[in-house]
Amino acid sequence: MAIIVSAFAAFGGLLYGYDTGSISGIIEMKCFLKIFGSKQVNAAYALSSNDKSLIVSILSAGTFIGALLGYPSGDYLGRRRGLICACLIFSIGIACQTAASAFPLFVIGRFIAGLGVGIISCIVPMYQSECAPKWIRGAIVSAYQLFITIGLLLAAIVNNGTKDFDSSNCYRIPTGLQLIWSAILAFGMFLLPESPRYLVMKGKVDAAYQSQAKLRSKNADDPEVDNDIKELINDLELMKTYSASSYADCFRMGPQKNLLRTLVGIFLQAWQQLTGINFIFYYGTSFFHASGISQPFLI
Repeated sequence: MAIIVSAFAAFGGLLYGYDTGSISGIIEMKCFLKIFGSKQVNAAYALSSNDKSLIVSILSAGTFIGALLGYPSGDYLGRRRGLICACLIFSIGIACQTAASAFPLFVIGRFIAGLGVGIISCIVPMYQSECAPKWIRGAIVSAYQLFITIGLLLAAIVNNGTKDFDSSNCYRIPTGLQLIWSAILAFGMFLLPESPRYLVMKGKVDAAYQSQAKLRSKNADDPEVDNDIKELINDLELMKTYSASSYADCFRMGPQKNLLRTLVGIFLQAWQQLTGINFIFYYGTSFFHASGISQPFLI
């Protein structure tokens, strides 16, 4: 049960991957350009460089703020309710984009959706790591990235299917489909148990026993469940001994080599971004179209 719960939470990655992949094709669809772009001297419609950059990048601005809110909301609302609220925020943003026939509303929708994605991208790995069994925890958490990739693939398939529609449905269908992904994740979180670790943190030990029992598919009075909860309590008590630490300690080189650990985490993420893969995700279709490729939506 714990594996199923943790793996389902990885579905949140599909929201991020699909949203990232869909915009690359949407900003090259003829009807989208006719509605949101301006007429050029050759009688074709196109988005200005500034407008295209704003549409693409505003999601990341929302994601940045959402990521900052992710961990506080996960601690305050709980992992489950935090994810459900994030899905609601994301859905509001998607609804704005789907209904938009003017540039400002579409941009606002992208920003709001980014807020939801940022929160989801923080809480999902947290929920997974706290619910998954130790022996498979790494694989379960990495499944989030797998679902991002699946989302990118689905977006490319849907975009290729709607790109020639001679109506606003060309972008409203691929955009509106994201409401389904969000609803699936939110509904699933209603049914899944809360993180036992979160419940122990909040002093709800009895509820933690019930949650851990569901994850292990055992009774709450089972010795294995009891050992798991006692281990959680001991870990949290140990963490309290470090409560006087600050963020500055992350950048100090001591016996625990905190600075080295911090730099490893920073540079792994930095170099991943510097590969330039996001250029392909966000502008791939535009780039291939400008390069003269006859079917840029298939690349």
